[in-house]
Amino acid sequence: LYTHPENGAEQRFAIVEWDKDSRYALLSHSYGDKTEFLSLDTQDLARSKNITTGLGVEAKKIIYSKAGAGTVYIWTTSDELRRADLGAMTLSGPLVEHVSDMSMNDDTAVLYATNSDEQGVRTVGYVSSGATVAKTVKSYRDAADKTLHYASMVYYGDRYHAIAVNDTIQLYQGSVPGSADMASISLKSIGSMSMIGGATYLGFSPGDHRFVYAAQGQTIATYDLELNAASTQTL
Repeated sequence: LYTHPENGAEQRFAIVEWDKDSRYALLSHSYGDKTEFLSLDTQDLARSKNITTGLGVEAKKIIYSKAGAGTVYIWTTSDELRRADLGAMTLSGPLVEHVSDMSMNDDTAVLYATNSDEQGVRTVGYVSSGATVAKTVKSYRDAADKTLHYASMVYYGDRYHAIAVNDTIQLYQGSVPGSADMASISLKSIGSMSMIGGATYLGFSPGDHRFVYAAQGQTIATYDLELNAASTQTL
């Protein structure tokens, strides 16, 4: 299943994440200057996969699709976002290029942020589950040296969006179409919060998703969607 390093070189295994049903574990296996990713089936080890060697792709990050662990999203070392079917062991073409961040908050879409393209534009957006076309939510110029993250989740029937650009996390409300749909996106700004130094993590609280939270070092900033209030705590 995994590559055995030569000459007894040091190696390390780490759990990256569990799938939504806690059956499959995504593992990283580091040896020498290389890292490969494994999908471990805890109920049937024979069905486990070496994603890296099986697909022939080098990855910075891999996540299970929340729509089903048979699909993973891959942020490649060439900064492309791709989707893979682990059952058939097939790999899509690039869904997004210039990727700088990738996450999946629910089963509807994989979210991304990009580095600057040839025109100096950075974007945040999403690719709907099963789609092959990405859709941009917001674009930014003159942001090459800034942190950029995007998160989106439904709270009591309404979809909310959080976009972190450097020290500011802007909050929006609004539904979005499938990424292959030509319909435009219209979002309503509902508030903001600050994270000095830029957020290294952005997401929604588990469970009912009432809180948006951003983290950097020992500092956590939260925004309460029910009360429309922001707060910051240092651990």
